[in-house]
Amino acid sequence: METCGVISVSYHLPNYILISGKAKQKVNNDRPLTRFIPRNMQKFQHMISSIVFDDIYQSRDVNECYELFEAKLSTCYNDCFPLVRLSRKCVRDKKWVTRGIKLSLCSRKKK
Repeated sequence: METCGVISVSYHLPNYILISGKAKQKVNNDRPLTRFIPRNMQKFQHMISSIVFDDIYQSRDVNECYELFEAKLSTCYNDCFPLVRLSRKCVRDKKWVTRGIKLSLCSRKKK
């Protein structure tokens, strides 16, 4: 059991509140990630090379030029690298456990 204490300081007497109970921690397994695979990288390079910057060059306002450039770049990025949800298996996968260790564990379980 965890206890959380809140202390309120007043001019006369101190006030105490003790709240006891089990703290619930929410585990977020819906972690989206971006996949930077070669196919998506090539698509991004192609989209970037096909952008027409004429409207940016013709604008006189620096802030407007930046907003147009950023909008075009963001559109390309979001189209080529969408956020994908990890499978439950990948969420639980430990990066420090190598393939060799996994094979050793499987062979150990079979004995």
